[in-house]
Amino acid sequence: MRVSELCNLRLSDILDGQALRIARLKNSLPTIQQLSAHRGEPLLDEVSALAVWQKERKALGDHSDYLFVSQKGGRISSRQLQRIFTACAQAAGLPREKQNIHLLKHSCAMRLVENHADVLAIRQVLGHRSLSSTLVYTHLGDEEASKALQQAFANAH
Repeated sequence: MRVSELCNLRLSDILDGQALRIARLKNSLPTIQQLSAHRGEPLLDEVSALAVWQKERKALGDHSDYLFVSQKGGRISSRQLQRIFTACAQAAGLPREKQNIHLLKHSCAMRLVENHADVLAIRQVLGHRSLSSTLVYTHLGDEEASKALQQAFANAH
């Protein structure tokens, strides 16, 4: 999702602890996004991470309706979130050109394409209203296109 969409998430957007209702911006379609669960790795389990975050918020006495809050208790800003992301990216040793939080959305889309997800499913995950917005991610290089053609017709007689 876009950074501003993340900043706008409210506790009421958490559906049964298993999904998020995302109010999309920029003329995109609102979506319900299922959260991953029970992968065995706590850091990869979105349901568990969200539950831990909610407990932490309660322990800190946070009563804001926003899911992610600023130090002053209001909605976190896109700029604040980008600063946090940049600090984490630097600590992880990511190159400077990869230290933009919006790249996460593009990375998600590309991972779906690489794993041969249905283009309509990708469209839904990204919240695109127009299929042409999603098709940008499906562009293949000459080598990938040639390989796909060979695989598609390998067993043809």
